[in-house]
Amino acid sequence: MPHSTEIMTIDGANIRVLRGGPEGKDAQPLVFLHGAGGHTGWMAFLEELSPRFAVYAPEHPGFGQSDDPPWLDGVGDLAYFYLDFLKALGLERVHLMGTSLGGWIAAEMAVRDTARLASLTLVGAVGITAQGETIPDIFRMPVEENLRRFYADQERAARRVGDVAKAGCADPADLGRGGRARAARFRRGLSRADPRCEACRASRRRACAI
Repeated sequence: MPHSTEIMTIDGANIRVLRGGPEGKDAQPLVFLHGAGGHTGWMAFLEELSPRFAVYAPEHPGFGQSDDPPWLDGVGDLAYFYLDFLKALGLERVHLMGTSLGGWIAAEMAVRDTARLASLTLVGAVGITAQGETIPDIFRMPVEENLRRFYADQERAARRVGDVAKAGCADPADLGRGGRARAARFRRGLSRADPRCEACRASRRRACAI
């Protein structure tokens, strides 16, 4: 199906959004959040999904053609940004999908507010501990090193690194540098948390005990 590219303004930031699929109030929305390697365009699997879903594939703030707003300091900021994105577009019963960094953002969104979500799909999400395995801190890792970890064939990895460099994608390490203390951000975020979410209530109890 044909797709379009739009520039949308959310929270004062202009972002690039690829859209495809059916339109109208009866269309089921699906939002796809890309990984730290950057937006890779209208991929084949988005095309496969577009006959069934109204697909939205935004490019994160700080990446590619999207703005790099001064308030962007970490994944929590991106989670709240995309909750505002859903609200601004009036999307309900959203199927939320994220890969890599996008999976982390999607999980953070679900912890904060599930009111607009119908389902959550995480594909190779970073930032989530699985069976006690240590997860590398991608925010301390150069883009090239991070990308190369995903390929056994280093020739393919080199091509991917070149593609990312041409696209001008942000270095994910930039998201983790400087800024306010983690605890301060955590407390600030609780003011926007969904009170119906058990994880949010537990987090609020822990914060009050600090």
